[in-house]
This record gives sequence, C-alpha cells and structure tokens, in this order.
Amino acid sequence: MSQQSNTLDKYRVIAQLGRGGMAEVYLAAAHGPGGFSKLMVVKVLKDELARDREFLSMFSDEARLAAHLNHPNIVQTYEVGAAQGRHYIAMEYLEGQPLNRVIEAFSQAGGLSASMSLHIIIDALSGLHYAHERRGFDGRHLGVVHRDITPHNLFVTYEGQTKLLDFGIAKALDSTSHTKIGMVKGKIAYMAPESAG
Repeated sequence: MSQQSNTLDKYRVIAQLGRGGMAEVYLAAAHGPGGFSKLMVVKVLKDELARDREFLSMFSDEARLAAHLNHPNIVQTYEVGAAQGRHYIAMEYLEGQPLNRVIEAFSQAGGLSASMSLHIIIDALSGLHYAHERRGFDGRHLGVVHRDITPHNLFVTYEGQTKLLDFGIAKALDSTSHTKIGMVKGKIAYMAPESAG
C-alpha cells in the first residue's frame, strides 16, 4: 500500500477493520469511470509474511478456493491481485456485525430467541453444505473443510442474512500448502469431524 496516497492498486483505503495472524483487513473504495464508486473489503497479506513461501502459498490457496465459492451465505470474492509488492483479496462489503458481537449485544436482553438462533444456524449450514459439496471447474470434488467456524467468522447482516467468512485456513484437496504433522489449524472447540481427516 502506498503510504503517501493510501491506495492499493485501484482501491483507496478508508480504515482498518481488523488484523489476524496472516492478514490485515481494510475497508476500501473501488473507483471507476463515470464516477463509479463501491465500498469493498480488502484483505492484505502482512508484509513480513509476503516473503515467506509457505504463507504466500496459504494466501494463494485461500484466493483460489474463494474463486470457486458463489453462494448467498458465503462472503463473495471479487478479485485477487498484487500491487506495490502487497498481495490482496478484494471481497464484498457487508453491513452488519460478526456473530460474536450480536450474541454479546443480545445477552443483555436474555439472549437470542430460538427462531433467531435457528435462522443463523440454517444460513451457516447452507453455506457450509455448499462449500463441502462444491466441485471445481473441472468437475472434481474440492473436498473443502472450513476448519474455523467460530462466532467471529460468521457475519450477520442488518437484513438478517448470515454469511461465512475467512476460508484462510480451510482445507481443500487442491491446496498447495499442507498442515505440518502435529499442528492443528483452527479452534478445537469449533472443529468439524472432517478436520481430522
């Protein structure tokens, strides 16, 4: 990202939204001809990791997997690129809150109702089922396992739709990066049985 202009490729960075182990997430505006402007979320691989072949491979795996996923309950990926030595994934901007914040807000009022909880669960399972059953462009099963379905990685929009976020540590059959023996990716309390395979 250019520090003088606060831009990355065609995206003008507005604010930092978060920071994870591998990447930083920014709110950005994409600009185009005729006054076109659209809010986006840009996930940028951390500078210190961009020179590490393993982390670059993991980031590329996430981008490649995201290109295959097109479902109303999964955040959409629009573009993958590199500019000024920074690797990024441009995704849809969602108006809403992560599920952990929704749970926290409703806890003061007795918690989420059963119908609200079921709606969130059904949306999440719909997105997960789609990802688990997804086939690649060549027709082969992708073998996707998300591995990090936590309240932080489920996003509830203000319209009431739940979306899965962050396939950064997902396991897929065509991944170029592999988990080292004895290393666990994801949070044990939220792991799917498929993660053990």
